[in-house]
Amino acid sequence: MKRLGAIAAIAALTIGLAGTAISQEVKPISAKDLEAKIKNNTGKALVVAFFATWCPPCQAEIPGFIELNKAYKDKGVEIIGVSVDTGGIAAVQDFVRTKQIDYPVFLADSDIAAAYGIRGIPDTRIFAPGGRLHKRQMGFAEKAEFEKDISELLK
Repeated sequence: MKRLGAIAAIAALTIGLAGTAISQEVKPISAKDLEAKIKNNTGKALVVAFFATWCPPCQAEIPGFIELNKAYKDKGVEIIGVSVDTGGIAAVQDFVRTKQIDYPVFLADSDIAAAYGIRGIPDTRIFAPGGRLHKRQMGFAEKAEFEKDISELLK
C-alpha cells in the first residue's frame, strides 16, 4: 500500500510539474504594450515569434523555440509568441496546451499586424537588450538559424 501511495504521489507531482510549464494564461497584447515590452527588455535578448495556430510553418518552428527557451531562458534570452489568430483566446490557449509551449504566448490585438508590418507568418524578430532590432526572419527558419542569431547577441 505504501508503495502505491508513493507512486501516486510521484505521478501527481510529475503531472503537476508538467502542467505548470504549459499552464500560463494567454493574454491579449496591443502594439503599444508589445513596443513597451521590447523597449523595456533591458539585460535580455528578446525573440518575438508572430504566428497563427493554423499555419503549418509556424507549427514547425515551435519545437525549436521550446528547445531554445529551455537552453537560453537562464542565459539572458526571453522568447514570446504572439498569435495573430482571430478565433479568440480560448483557441490559442488550447493550441498552447496541445503543443506544450513553455514560453509566454499572447494574442495580438487588431493593431499589431499594421504596426509591425506583418504580411505573412511566421515572422520572427530578434531584439538586442534595450530594444534594438537585431534580425527579422520572415518565413520558416530552422532552430539552428535562430540559435546563431541569439549566440551573436550573447557574445
